[in-house]
Amino acid sequence: MAAKRESWGYTEISFQKFCYSWTISNFRFFLQEIREAIKSPTFSSGASDKSQWCLKVHSKGIDEESKDYLSVYLVLLSCPKSPVWAKFHFWIIINSEGDKTQGMKSPRFFRVLQNQHWEFKKFILRDFFLSLEPRLLEENELSLGCQVTVVQNSLDMPEKSTTPEIQFPRCTMANEPGELCENSLSTDCCLVVVGREFLAQKAILAARSPVFRAMF
Repeated sequence: MAAKRESWGYTEISFQKFCYSWTISNFRFFLQEIREAIKSPTFSSGASDKSQWCLKVHSKGIDEESKDYLSVYLVLLSCPKSPVWAKFHFWIIINSEGDKTQGMKSPRFFRVLQNQHWEFKKFILRDFFLSLEPRLLEENELSLGCQVTVVQNSLDMPEKSTTPEIQFPRCTMANEPGELCENSLSTDCCLVVVGREFLAQKAILAARSPVFRAMF
């Protein structure tokens, strides 16, 4: 009988969070005069991470719908494996103590390819921002914070197996007496019945019949 083998596996999906802060000096000038987006230095989650990201800020939105807003982007510049699944949280750091606005969060994880970006094109109204400028822009600097949560590569644990069941040999006891009689090397007597010869063993005949027991 074949042994029954059972196995199981386990895949772990983990998440990595990292934060980046970007300070822009003379932000009042940028807000009022510059119409193009400006880009932050590149960053990653750590020294061992080969993925490269950057932030972008546009002071006058990215289209007609968002022209009255400050728009912010997160750009995936390069990554060894694509796509990347990530979600984002942007906020403005109010002061040197690290107090921050509530900001905006992506509602879910998004699939991002290399050189793609994800943005909040209506991050904050320009007029509202300008009205809060003295409080938000200490020393005429804007500090933008960003938290990125990335789905790590899934980790497959090695296959585990249960101990195979004990193999029980097929029971052949019922067939063995007949095989003994058919094997001439193990017989020690011959019975003649109506002219036909039957090979047999005295011990088995004696055990099965008192008549043969008396004879032998």
